[in-house]
Order: sequence, then structure tokens, then C-alpha cells
Amino acid sequence: MKKYLGLLKFVFAFGIIIYLINKGELDFSLIGEMTYNHKGTLVLGLIGLLFAATISAIRWRSILHIKSSKKIKILTMMRLTWIGLFFNCFLPGAVTGDLIKLIYAKEVDPTLKKSFLLMSAFVDRVMGLIGMILLLGISTLFFYDEIMAMGPNLEKVIFINAFLFLGIILFLTTLFLPQNIQKLILSLIEKVPLVGKHLIHPITDVWTIAKDKKTVFTGISLSMIMQASNVIALYTLASPFFNTPLELAKSFSFIPIGFVAMAIPIAPAGMGVGHAIFGTLFGYYGIKGGASLFNIYFVAMASINLFGAIPYLLGGKKLDLDDDSSLEEMVSR
Repeated sequence: MKKYLGLLKFVFAFGIIIYLINKGELDFSLIGEMTYNHKGTLVLGLIGLLFAATISAIRWRSILHIKSSKKIKILTMMRLTWIGLFFNCFLPGAVTGDLIKLIYAKEVDPTLKKSFLLMSAFVDRVMGLIGMILLLGISTLFFYDEIMAMGPNLEKVIFINAFLFLGIILFLTTLFLPQNIQKLILSLIEKVPLVGKHLIHPITDVWTIAKDKKTVFTGISLSMIMQASNVIALYTLASPFFNTPLELAKSFSFIPIGFVAMAIPIAPAGMGVGHAIFGTLFGYYGIKGGASLFNIYFVAMASINLFGAIPYLLGGKKLDLDDDSSLEEMVSR
């Protein structure tokens, strides 16, 4: 079943790609033009993506140190992060790169419980999401009048940004509830039939991480830096092909929306989904060929992630992805 789910993801993604090609909205020739005519811009975009991956490794390291019995080296975290990025892009199945990097993290520090490792990956992803949405909110507030003046379609962007921003504020509030309220919530959740007892442990782990306020706020700050780097990378790679001017600062009011949509695990690395959503988002700002512009970023990102194969192949132990009990154990505990 899991293998079929992975296959369906690829079929879904390629279906969107073929649809966009048939509609004339996806032009692969821009990749060649970028490579031959905008080498300096391409290098800057790749540097931005490399920097974002490095910040991601540092953020996850700060979360693991809450319960780690030793100080984990940054180079080690970069190796694990890169392996995860590689498999997130290229693993044709339901087992994600996050799960694989957690198995390696367990070997780096065997004292880390599997439940905590799973929760660390979840919190790491949530911090990334918070960083994106905070960038959205700040940019929207700063450029609200200018965005509204650009046309009625931008009202949709404003509404989405406001909804996401308020949702994140509410979520952050729940992280810092008083302990007596947390206990009350846990007692109520425990009474939920079938799933209640299984939810107690992960929720407790989240609140345990949230107790370390320095780690939480450091992680969110790193997330904003990381996501800003991703936004700048996409803008840098796409800007030579803009048919109308767009300020970099204004791109922060819509590019993160596309990244949020890509984070939904319905296609490998957001393939197809990202192409479609950015085709629409760039169009709201009067820029044509948004799917083709995003495709440049997607290929650059995939190229960077491909290098994750190097630390995986040179790292010693290899996982049998078709039959490895550690994968099932990591999910079941």
C-alpha cells in the first residue's frame, strides 16, 4: 500500500506537469537560458539554497540538544539534513527523507528516544512553517496599501496571509499555556476513544520542547532567516525573466504562500503543485510564466538536494528501504 501511495504521488505530480506543458504554461527552455546567459545569477541562487539548508541543520540541532546527551557537531547535522533532503526529493515511496534522517540521528546519539526524534522533526517543520507565515504577515502589513492597489485578485492573497498569520499566533499561544491548563487538556484528550492515549505522549513532547523558550524563539528566528533565503533564491533565479518589474520586498507577500502549499505531502518535493500554485501567484502580480519561473528554482533545488547522495553513500551504514525494521519501529513508537 505504501509503495502504491508513493507511485500515486509521482503520477499526480507528473499529471500536473503534463497539463501545464499542454496549456503552454511550462517552458523548460528557460533552464538552458539561465545556464548559458545568467551564470552569475544562477550561482547566487544556488548559494541562497545552500545557505537555507545549512540554517535548517542548525535549527534541528538546537531542538535535539534539548534532550541530547552530547553536543552534536554542525557538520554531522548538515550530513543528516542533506541525506533527508535527498530522499525527500528522490525517494519513490511513502517513507520520507525526514524519517530516514531520524534513523541516522538515533545512531549519532542512542540516548534520544524515538518518540522525541519524531517530535523533533515535526517541531522543526512547524518552526519552518511559522517562519514562512511570519514573513508573509510582516510583508503584507508593510505593503498592504500597495498590494490592494494592484487589483482585486490580490485581495485573495491578503485574506490567505491574514488567515495563516492569525492561525500561527494562536498556535504559538497554545505552546506556552500554564502547566495546570496543559494537565487539564491532557486529561480531556486521554478520554478520547481509540486515539486519546496515543496522543498524550506526542503532545507532551511538544510542550517539553516549548518549555525551552530560548530554543523555540531561536528556532523561529532561524526559520525566518532560512525562509527569507529561499524567497531570495527563487526571486533571484526568476527575476531575469520578469516581464514586469517586481520589488524583492513585495515578493515576500506571496512566495511563502507557494512554499506552504508545497509543504503539503501530496507530491515529491512539491513537484507539480509548486508549478501550478506559482503560476497563479506570479500571475496575480502581472508576471507571466510563473510555472516556468518556479521550474528554474525547482531544478536548482533538486540539484542541490541531489548532493545528499554523497554523504549517504560515504556514511557507512546503508538502509534497506524495502525491508528495514527500523523504519517501522520509528513510526510505531
